[in-house]
Amino acid sequence: MLEMGLGQTPAEPDEVSIETFAMDVAQLLEDENLSGAVLVGHSMGCRVVLEAALKAPARVGRLVLVDGSRMGQGDPEEAADNATAAIAVLGYAKWARQFFEAMFVASSDAKLKAVTVARAVQLPEAIGSALFPRMNAWDAAKMEDALKAVKVPTLVIQSTKLNAERVRVSLEPGDTSPYLDLVRRLVPRAKIEIVSGVGHFSQLEAAGKVNQLIEAFVGK
Repeated sequence: MLEMGLGQTPAEPDEVSIETFAMDVAQLLEDENLSGAVLVGHSMGCRVVLEAALKAPARVGRLVLVDGSRMGQGDPEEAADNATAAIAVLGYAKWARQFFEAMFVASSDAKLKAVTVARAVQLPEAIGSALFPRMNAWDAAKMEDALKAVKVPTLVIQSTKLNAERVRVSLEPGDTSPYLDLVRRLVPRAKIEIVSGVGHFSQLEAAGKVNQLIEAFVGK
């Protein structure tokens, strides 16, 4: 599962972007001569697997998007600048901690939250301060086209949304969100499953349920 901020591969700030990560995935599929691959992405990883599917459509058989979102809209440069400005106001270290802590909800396990946040904020400032604005720019520039291009079976596992105050809250069965509405409009055949009562890291907080959903989807 592709996630942001949790890997150990070294990188330079000018190398980090959704496009670069997706090219790595596409190249791996090519190098291994894979076809019908199931790409699973969580959070930023949703963008990566969508972009990878654009780059290597013949090698991708299914997509799984776990708690994706759309952070940037409108002009891509402005979307990136807004993210850069938000980071600058707090300083990267404080911004990153608040950003990741806000991915959990009141019912989240406190120990799991602490461990996950501690790991995530280890992302070097030079990398994070470049990556997150570029993610927002990708959302604004490419997300709609990437979703429109999806032709393979797609599973969306959603556990949270950002409310009107931009606070992350758990979804309940029957709930929707602007992101889910966008997916329904652009990928009308996507299968959408709600995992309720947990935060953004549903693959950690509700691992059994998420694994069960993916296994059932892949086995079809």
